[in-house]
Order: sequence, then C-alpha cells, then structure tokens
Amino acid sequence: MEEHGKKKWQRHFADVVKRLIAALEPDEVVLGGGNVKKLDALPAGTQAGDNDNAFRGGFRLWEKSADGIQEVEQQNRRL
Repeated sequence: MEEHGKKKWQRHFADVVKRLIAALEPDEVVLGGGNVKKLDALPAGTQAGDNDNAFRGGFRLWEKSADGIQEVEQQNRRL
C-alpha cells in the first residue's frame, strides 16, 4: 500500500474481490484481516468480519466437502 498509495490499493483490492466473486459465485463474502479497516468502503456485496470466522467457515466447508466425498465413495461401492 505504501508503494502505490491508498487510493490505488483500494481500487486494486476492489477489482480483485469483484473478480473472485464473479469466478467463485459465493453466497456470501466476508472480508477479514487488518487492512480491511483501512478501506474507505467495502466492495459491493461484501461485509467485514473477524478472521476467526474465516477459519470456522473454512473448516465447515471442508467438513461438508469430505462428507460429500464419502457419500460418493459409498455409492460407488454399491455399484
């Protein structure tokens, strides 16, 4: 941020978030980390959150993913 200035950093940040949202099509986007507090405004469709929530959400995501893989493996064994 210091190298290019706050305004330019904010524009790049918003652009990256917009591209990630378009590519991943998430239901929700929660931004965390210390630099979120430095934004004048959050990008559209996002909200600020605590990093602890990111870890909890990531663990839940992987648990659901692992459950889905186990279900597919069980179905394949039946065939």
